[in-house]
Amino acid sequence: MWCDDIGLLCRGKGEFVVAQLTFGGQLCVLHHKPGEEQGDMNWSVENMPLPDGDDIPNLLCGSWQTDAVVPYGDCYLCWADCYLGLLFVGVIDKRTKPPCYVPLPDGLDSNRLCIDPGYPDPARRVCVSESSMINLICVGDHAGCSVCASSYSAFTITVWTLTNLREKKWMKCFTMEDSKFWAALDFDKRLPHVLPEFPTISLVKPDVVYFRLNGGNKLFWLIEIDMKKEVLGSTSLYIFEEEEEEKCSIDMAHWRSFPGYSFVPSPFTRYLDQHAIRSLELSEKLQNIRLEQAKEKIFVEE
Repeated sequence: MWCDDIGLLCRGKGEFVVAQLTFGGQLCVLHHKPGEEQGDMNWSVENMPLPDGDDIPNLLCGSWQTDAVVPYGDCYLCWADCYLGLLFVGVIDKRTKPPCYVPLPDGLDSNRLCIDPGYPDPARRVCVSESSMINLICVGDHAGCSVCASSYSAFTITVWTLTNLREKKWMKCFTMEDSKFWAALDFDKRLPHVLPEFPTISLVKPDVVYFRLNGGNKLFWLIEIDMKKEVLGSTSLYIFEEEEEEKCSIDMAHWRSFPGYSFVPSPFTRYLDQHAIRSLELSEKLQNIRLEQAKEKIFVEE
């Protein structure tokens, strides 16, 4: 099973569903019900009827690429291709009806950026909030095309919300031009003026979007932007595992390669185990070390 095609739906009281949608329309489902013993759980595999129509792409074949699988309500999982649309599949009851296909908002270009297979798309993201609202975030140009790092001089950040699944209606919630984004970043002079990548909406604050900034010299910033107020929120540097263990020297940052996108935009991980960052003071100390390392490297190169 390929992890990028798998979704998890939790319904409370110990009930959950794990499902994978494969190429060709096969749906693999593991449904655990309250009171059911672990040994009683079994996978079921069935051919799912696919929606058809003149405006529906050839789903799960050809150019379809799953970017995310998110829960929707208490019965659906949503498989999302950020360039072709959303596919809502009921994973609780028998699947006798085709799933619901929702196209992307009008005006968005369907041509995907040329990135390596398996590499997450840096310009678009589908997220779900705690109120079960589906959101789409795009970093693109005025023509609706995604932009890459080489063309960051002019871009627009746009957030849509799916307001009606049955009628397949999207509402544009926020739009931020590049000039507003740079103005927000100027509040913290340490932040580089580079294209924001890998947008993610906050689970509990629907007005807040997280971005990654690649400052070079192994400096990866995680920032939050309040799209409604158009202001900068918290900022944080990515800390390498060796640095969290307080055993690092200037050269230890080279121990492990970090691709720059596999992060969790939440402070929750501080409390997971003995290797987590346990205090804001330690976090700030480690970030200052990272900044000093970068300054020394730049000085040597110059």
